[in-house]
Amino acid sequence: MSTGERRLIVLRHAKSAGPDGVGDFDRPLAPRGLRDAPAAGRRLREAGWFPDQVVCSPARRTRDTFDLVAPELAPPPAVTYDPRIYESANPGCSPFCGAYLRGAARCC
Repeated sequence: MSTGERRLIVLRHAKSAGPDGVGDFDRPLAPRGLRDAPAAGRRLREAGWFPDQVVCSPARRTRDTFDLVAPELAPPPAVTYDPRIYESANPGCSPFCGAYLRGAARCC
């Protein structure tokens, strides 16, 4: 990638569970999600995509996904947990993404 070029990588959380009595924000990853999340990190690494910055929803399933993806990236990127992502219907196109992209060579 050339200097000054930006890449936005949008990664959805791994498969989540829906246990009774647990609200959407607090849903954990399902066994399949626990297995698949590290593989997503490996695929990013194999593609040569190492984000400078990660902006993640504070929802449990997204935090847990990042925690399993990050060790596959060397070094693991810094993360900012931003509640606007959870609250947005279309986070990939939300206006706040531009503020993050201006400060990073690559953003995930």
